[in-house]
Amino acid sequence: MERVAACLGLSETSWLIRTHSSQKGWKMRMKNVDNRTVIGGGMHGGRVTEYAEMWHHNPAQIVDFSANINPNGPPVSVQQAVAEAMGSVMHYPDARQWQVKQVLAAYHGCSPEQLVVGNGATEVMELLWRWLMPKRTLIFTPAFGEYAAIPRRLRLQVQEIPIPAKLWQDPVAVLNAMGQAKVLPGDLVVFNNPHNPTGTRFTRVQWQATVARWLEKGAWVFMDEAFLDFLSLPEQNATSGVFWADNHRQLAILRSATKVLSIPGLRFGYGITGEKWASQVNQNRDGWSVNSLAQAAATAGFQDQKFFQNTHQWLTEELAYVRQHWEGDPRLQLFPLNVNFFLTRMSTPDMATFVYDQLARQGLFLRSCASFTGLGTEYLRVAVRSRVDNQRLWALVSQLLNGLL
Repeated sequence: MERVAACLGLSETSWLIRTHSSQKGWKMRMKNVDNRTVIGGGMHGGRVTEYAEMWHHNPAQIVDFSANINPNGPPVSVQQAVAEAMGSVMHYPDARQWQVKQVLAAYHGCSPEQLVVGNGATEVMELLWRWLMPKRTLIFTPAFGEYAAIPRRLRLQVQEIPIPAKLWQDPVAVLNAMGQAKVLPGDLVVFNNPHNPTGTRFTRVQWQATVARWLEKGAWVFMDEAFLDFLSLPEQNATSGVFWADNHRQLAILRSATKVLSIPGLRFGYGITGEKWASQVNQNRDGWSVNSLAQAAATAGFQDQKFFQNTHQWLTEELAYVRQHWEGDPRLQLFPLNVNFFLTRMSTPDMATFVYDQLARQGLFLRSCASFTGLGTEYLRVAVRSRVDNQRLWALVSQLLNGLL
């Protein structure tokens, strides 16, 4: 342990106590004199300011693996567009979001009238929930917390349906489990693809029969595709439900520019649905919530084909690196590698707590999955970043594991 402590630069104020149990193996507990939070509990990812305050870091020096943001952006095209749009901030933004809708329609091959644009995908979700006011929302867990938080804020019924963690390695097994849910007319079913936090991706061939049954039963389906733009175009075409969004199906597709364009400080999301549904939502909302800078950023970003090509190439290369180093380690369970993050399970909650804590001391932050229903502290979600960052993370994690075991 002295070797690990030295390479990590641990202070004398914290030390590792290891106790042996014949049934559970080595247990790790970290003691800390200033009583800082060790694991981050149910914290949402990406809270760089809070991380800096909690762990006494310079925010600029934090390497954030807890938020699944594209490390290659914002693209130069977006930066230039935002700079040029600064002169427009003295005016109210376009409440119709007309220009950006034209660009998004061309990008997806849909009509501008099918689009609902928002200040992040979460606002779009809330707009859709407020418009629909479903009798019941069905959520397959583990899942993004806002799926349940939004309807509960609206005092709507929520039913969480747990999918065992062991099934998420197999998309067909997950869909079979989802298909057992009792779906009723007036329900809203949330289907996340690729799935957060497990990374599981469902191809259209795999999901369409299950989704079709939900729709036939008179339910609405929200298909969250927030991370799909990170995938190659062939993978997107084999996965997305955009082509199903029309006036004949009670279906809405949710997308996010925040993550792929690296603009969480601006936020931009949108939904694609039938024209008549989108019209009703857009007539009963505050169109000014989407500021001029965010509209300019998305307008430029979704026309930057080179940036998306570079992003797809980067992800292919970095997932290969993660697979090479993380997948073969018997001390870790690695979930599907499909998108710009991955889920890993360590052998014990104490081990995950120790690894999280020591990385945080070095300014590297992962996402604890303690707040995800059906997971626990032993699960950590890790964003895929640049090769330099990914190498640094694996070097530290492997040193920690080698010192512990």
